[in-house]
Amino acid sequence: MVLLVDDTRLIRDLVSGGLRARFPALEVLQAENLAQGYELVSNYLPGLVLLDIGLPDGSGLALAGRIRDELPGVVVGICTLHDDPELRQAAADSGAACFIVKHGELWSEIERLVRTVFGDPGSGPALPRRRVRPNALERFRESPGTGKV
Repeated sequence: MVLLVDDTRLIRDLVSGGLRARFPALEVLQAENLAQGYELVSNYLPGLVLLDIGLPDGSGLALAGRIRDELPGVVVGICTLHDDPELRQAAADSGAACFIVKHGELWSEIERLVRTVFGDPGSGPALPRRRVRPNALERFRESPGTGKV
């Protein structure tokens, strides 16, 4: 299960639609702000949260840190329009597994992150909530690409 937290409905719909088309077995939830995002991540424990930084009720980095502290099995990926070294560092400090720039290689980075977290979800039955392979996130962080934190 993937949770998308972004205040822009178009981004949520595009990413959600792309995930469902590429990984039909993957359940995708959506939230438009921090409060909804925290409620959904707490209740459903998705394997992956894709989180925008600039949300109407605060910074997505705060939610990333809260997820890191309270739900360490949930992987967080930051998706933002702002490619800034200080934001990348803040994302890493908040516990994010990756930093994806929306105007960069958005889809390829999201697809690579989904495969890292869930293996190859393909089109089989619904996935279990968590299937992070051992050392998979370390390999993701160390591999070349824009997702490196």
